[in-house]
Amino acid sequence: MRDRITIARVLFACAAAGLLPGVAAGQQLTETEVVSRALAESARVRAIRARSAEVGAEQLLRRVPPNPVVSFQQEHTGGTTDRFLLVEHELTTSGRVRLFREAGEAAVAAADLRAIRSEFEIRQDARGAFAELLAAQARLAEVSKTVATLTELSGRLSEREAAGDGSRFDRLRALREVAELRAEHGLAEAAVAAARARLAGLLGMPGTPPLVAAGAVVPAPALPTLEAVLTTARARRSDLVAFDSELRRFELERQAALRLGRPEPIVRGGWKQTSVGNVAGSRGYALTAGLKLPLFSRGQAETSVANARLATAHAERDALAIDIEQQVRGAHARASQLQTLIGSYTRDALEASRELIRIATVAYDEGELGILELLDAHRALVTAELRAIDLLTAARLASIELERAIGEEVVR
Repeated sequence: MRDRITIARVLFACAAAGLLPGVAAGQQLTETEVVSRALAESARVRAIRARSAEVGAEQLLRRVPPNPVVSFQQEHTGGTTDRFLLVEHELTTSGRVRLFREAGEAAVAAADLRAIRSEFEIRQDARGAFAELLAAQARLAEVSKTVATLTELSGRLSEREAAGDGSRFDRLRALREVAELRAEHGLAEAAVAAARARLAGLLGMPGTPPLVAAGAVVPAPALPTLEAVLTTARARRSDLVAFDSELRRFELERQAALRLGRPEPIVRGGWKQTSVGNVAGSRGYALTAGLKLPLFSRGQAETSVANARLATAHAERDALAIDIEQQVRGAHARASQLQTLIGSYTRDALEASRELIRIATVAYDEGELGILELLDAHRALVTAELRAIDLLTAARLASIELERAIGEEVVR
């Protein structure tokens, strides 16, 4: 197979012939530009980042110590008046505030890791949409090229028929083949429009922008070994790593809940004034120390909730780890099989079809083959070219899905 199916040359040639209205003249974007715009302009990305910030703000509430209580008190007995201005505060000596602070940091870390995973999936979605548009353009270009070739052949057959050197059957048979290909051309145009719409949606672009994927459908790069990608996935899948932060968070919350069973000191102190009758008396201070006893609520409910969350997180992490391994194995097997299939198809079908068209064209011009054999050779070639584009695109999409399963772009 050729190293690549060059699209640009075919696109502009067919556009000049009027077969690709609006394709070559649209807004051209590379894969890098598509990914950059998807991450910069997507409403999904803004929502993901806002959710991460929301988790951080929620966790700030748990770090705040209890507020002090300010009170004014006046006592009057036997002509003596006592006035108190007091501040009461609960001292969190159990260390729960510190534990909640560390738990909050773990929660924010988990949210950030899940946001990274979500953004990575958007990145892979954009790359997949770009590859699909590139393939749709390539298919349209290939069909357009064959339509142009057979239209030219039909013109030559009409001239030969008018000169008495050709048959009406040959001309009509060629025209029928052109009609079939024009119908396929219409389907290819519809596929381009659908691929454009999907890509525009990922980029957050309203309307129907005439997007054009710049580049060529090329063979997917060689794959790393299965053992290598499994190791990478276990270490780099951010949603899996996020569970480690979640486990730390719930363990810290469990420890904080256990400390609810410890007494907490309460200190109250402030200003005192004593007056006798209408004569202002002396001023001084008042100080009271108390102890908040956990008689009714000792954190049993909070501990149960934390234990349940911890068990759930452990189970979910184990399930995700198994799921990731199977995703990687399946994606790697599919990508490997497609790359092998591309090589065999190139050798057994595509190159043979190209050779057949050369032989059939010469043989028809020399009168050794009829129009049916020539048209069959053209049909076989366009079918093989389209199948090759489909296989290359399937391999590219399979490598993108493998990277999605791994959690990192390693297929380069």
